[in-house]
Amino acid sequence: MFGNIWGWLMSVVIVAFTTAIIIIGGVPGAITKPTKALPAALQSAALGVEPATVLPPGTESCNAGQAYRDAAAKFSQRDMKKKVKAYLYEKDSKKKKAAAAALHADLEPLLSARNCSKMDLYTSKPEQVLNYENEKPELARIESLGNLLVALGGFYSKDDPAKCRQYMEAALAMGRNLYQERVCFEEYRIGVAIISNSSAQLARFGTDPSDTARVAQLNSLKTEADKALSKAGPTWAGVSGIGTEPDGRLRFTGDMFDIAKNSKEPMWRSEALLKLGRMQHMASVPNAADQKGAKRLTAEVAADPSAPATVRAAAAAGHDLSVEKFNLYGGGGSNLGPWD
Repeated sequence: MFGNIWGWLMSVVIVAFTTAIIIIGGVPGAITKPTKALPAALQSAALGVEPATVLPPGTESCNAGQAYRDAAAKFSQRDMKKKVKAYLYEKDSKKKKAAAAALHADLEPLLSARNCSKMDLYTSKPEQVLNYENEKPELARIESLGNLLVALGGFYSKDDPAKCRQYMEAALAMGRNLYQERVCFEEYRIGVAIISNSSAQLARFGTDPSDTARVAQLNSLKTEADKALSKAGPTWAGVSGIGTEPDGRLRFTGDMFDIAKNSKEPMWRSEALLKLGRMQHMASVPNAADQKGAKRLTAEVAADPSAPATVRAAAAAGHDLSVEKFNLYGGGGSNLGPWD
């Protein structure tokens, strides 16, 4: 009789122990709390002076983004490279003037883009930059083209003020358009850098010195652009970096969840979601709750109709990042734990 009682008691203990294991294993651990050390990533990345108030958008029914895309493709061609080098490295003034003139027809679409009312470079195809490719060659070429416009504007500053202003305004319009779209951080950085460069040069060379209000407006825009670049640098380092704390854990893991969910800036949300995608596989994220949470949050945001399309695209890219692709692209070493 007692043998049966002890047998029943042992069965109850075993069942209770097994149930406890199942319950404990099924309840996710706590996601790392945010440090709040990246406050700029929770706020809008807008400049203190909106570029559109300094150089209003155009009114023509064309897409500046397509003009930039076409020009970037042409910039990679041998003939265009040859023309650009001929201008940049020529020392003789007459020959340099001829080299500058030879570029005008190639850059005309960029000059005309200054008057476009639409800008869609990546808005309708965010996956082209919200991904894990280590380089963005098209954006790099666009940045070079923007700098070339500024350089040519400066070249014409003495002999042809009208052409100087045309090039400078085309560069400022490009910077404004990239800044306003800012699907990814690199697009934002390039746009703000071009704004800084072109607004300063437009104030110096492309504006009547007696128009002190206009000069002050352009200089104020440059100051705000420089402030934004200075603030964005450390923020980007925190969001994109793979640095670790003294104990070997990835920095700012909890902040990535906070930024991805709560930032007022879609660009920072997108970049944080891409980081969460990498965190699923990073050896420096040993907390299973963080890795499971990254998988869960990227899925939730990707399916959230209230989130901007660009943010959803970043979330989908993060959710779908496989360990094989992670290892191919790099990013801190994989961590194949028991939760994979």
